[in-house]
Amino acid sequence: MGETEQINRILESVKNELEKQKQIYKEEGRKFIDTEYVPQNPSHREKEITHISKQVIEFIINRVSGSFLIYGNSGTGKTMSFKVAMKVTKAYLEKPDKKEYKVIFITAKGTDITPLMSEICRELDIKAPSRGISFKDYINLIKQKLQSTYVHICIDEFDNLLLSRTKEKAEDLIYYFTRTEGLSLTIITNRINLAKEIQDARVFSSLNTLNTINFRDYDPSQCYDILIERTKMAFNPNFIPDNVLQTLSKHIAVEGGDIRKGLSVLGLCAKYAEDNSVFSITPEIIKDIIEKYDILKDGENLLKLSISGKLILASMYSLLLTNHANKLDSKDIFAKQDYYRSVLAMPGISRESHSVYLTKLSTSGIISATRSSMGGREGTTMLITLRYPRDAIKYMLKEDNDMECIHETIDGELIDIQKHRAFW
Repeated sequence: MGETEQINRILESVKNELEKQKQIYKEEGRKFIDTEYVPQNPSHREKEITHISKQVIEFIINRVSGSFLIYGNSGTGKTMSFKVAMKVTKAYLEKPDKKEYKVIFITAKGTDITPLMSEICRELDIKAPSRGISFKDYINLIKQKLQSTYVHICIDEFDNLLLSRTKEKAEDLIYYFTRTEGLSLTIITNRINLAKEIQDARVFSSLNTLNTINFRDYDPSQCYDILIERTKMAFNPNFIPDNVLQTLSKHIAVEGGDIRKGLSVLGLCAKYAEDNSVFSITPEIIKDIIEKYDILKDGENLLKLSISGKLILASMYSLLLTNHANKLDSKDIFAKQDYYRSVLAMPGISRESHSVYLTKLSTSGIISATRSSMGGREGTTMLITLRYPRDAIKYMLKEDNDMECIHETIDGELIDIQKHRAFW
């Protein structure tokens, strides 16, 4: 009886929550603000989709090997455009006189190349183990398939492979996938200078750096066009007023034109409305949601770092608050993180290791580093600038249980400084 009462209570709560959603979302509206949703008629990318479609179709018709490079910042429509281009390619080649072909879209979800090769094999209906065989074994299995079918492979988020210890395997992949008869490759990347990161000369010559397309950031007007279309599809009228949408569109454009961020903020608007029983978003609400979204997103990214990376950022956070400076000397950061290591009863690290962690943070875009002359015979020093909001580090310190002690230590440092200043 008790269990039945509990289920009924839960059922009633679920019904109430779903009723709230009906006052916000249209039927099946939630899917239209999903970042993975591919629109039927995508705005402001027809030229790029045409270019991609033409290139892929030419590869297939001529049965030639080669590469095509798609680059641009996050959320500029690269993935969506290729997926639409796949539909265009299929529509064009649906003729009885066309030879057998296959277009594969795959995402490099991690730094290991083995799962990627295994998934490619599955897409090609090739029986291959998910582990335990070499990269060349996978290549040989794919080559057997190419005897009867032409294959074009698109690898999204290729950057992930270049960040790993298996970067050499990623370079091998480019080489074989662009030099193998019956096979061609599209790479989707956020890095404009991806080709410059290729160290193997034979691989660099295989990558056609002239055959590229650049996805420029969406401007405020384009962001507005895309977001208003999704808003009309997803939400009931008047839930997101025009002035609110204008504010969001301008913010997204200024912050790099990442339309996925705009869609995520729309989802947070709906959640805010459900939690607070409001059915229209005001300019004040959207500004608050945008600010909290930025902190949450950046803070969650920082939680994924190693403990050494987190300690460096905690050190920068403390020094920025106490020194009131935008740039910090790497020597000061080293000394501070060494102290925090002692607080956590962790062994110290060498200056060389410290430099490696700084490089990793710089590569991730969290900090920037510039070498500066100290004058005279003092030599040079490395000046470090934080590129993430300080509130994101504060969020990381609060949410990471391992960093709780450091958070308390920093609070104590700030209190001591305030007392010292008050005394003087």
